[in-house]
Amino acid sequence: MSSIYREPAVVRRIGQRSSLRKITSNSTIAAAVMVLAALVALVVANSPAHEVVREILEVQMSFSLGIIHAHMALETFVNDFLMAIFFLLVGIELKYEVTVGQLRKPRQAMLP
Repeated sequence: MSSIYREPAVVRRIGQRSSLRKITSNSTIAAAVMVLAALVALVVANSPAHEVVREILEVQMSFSLGIIHAHMALETFVNDFLMAIFFLLVGIELKYEVTVGQLRKPRQAMLP
């Protein structure tokens, strides 16, 4: 009788999570992704693809929840909602660093 050993799904998931965590927690990779995104944005802004991006951002979206209806452009959604979430996360991270992290000492907080 031959039995094939298969790792439980939980063990596989933990292994994947640790490799994903290594990639996402590396600040060098995060900086490289941001620089790459900025370069792509510069190329798109100075090419004919700019018109396509402008048309995509002007697409109208609508949301309905019962009797409540909202209509807005994709650009408005990004500017109003996604940027608010971004700055909320930045504020939470800053508060953490000031209360618990590396910026809790006034001398270290003055450097940045």
